Amino acid sequence: PRMKILLTGYKGFIGSHMLTALLAAGHIVKVYEWGDPLPDVEGLDWVVHIGAISSTTERDVAKVMTQNYDFSVDLYEECRKHNVKFQFSSSASVYGLNKEFKETSPVDPRTPYAWSKYMFERYMQNPEFLLTSDEIKEPEINATKICDYIAGMTDRFILKKHKELFSYTKSSL
Repeated sequence: PRMKILLTGYKGFIGSHMLTALLAAGHIVKVYEWGDPLPDVEGLDWVVHIGAISSTTERDVAKVMTQNYDFSVDLYEECRKHNVKFQFSSSASVYGLNKEFKETSPVDPRTPYAWSKYMFERYMQNPEFLLTSDEIKEPEINATKICDYIAGMTDRFILKKHKELFSYTKSSL
């Protein structure tokens, strides 16, 4: 069935492919541009939240937390309020230098980006959970880049896991 979907992060690699796939499947897609007011989600079927400051070297913690964490919390709460399905894209960077990227692996966020993703994951598990700035250790920025999922793998995961959003062919991956 044709759905009304809000997509954040539509200008990024994964988001641009998601937008193409959703439109090709005939869905009505509303996009969000950072800096616009919080989008009205009432009447939507689904919000796919991929947008974020994804640079693991961004040092402006307040900027990252405002865009990645605060906005995500506000958007999620609007979806809960209006009973809209919500899909969030996290990052393997929450695992830090660990060699295994499983949901059961220990977390070790080392950048503001990783912390913002980790904190929002925790918030979604329990909206009463709030992490204070005193509990956030200073991120360790070094020459070794923290591994994120390969964008194509993440894209395929989203498409496979949420195939009810749209149909796709092997060639579209």
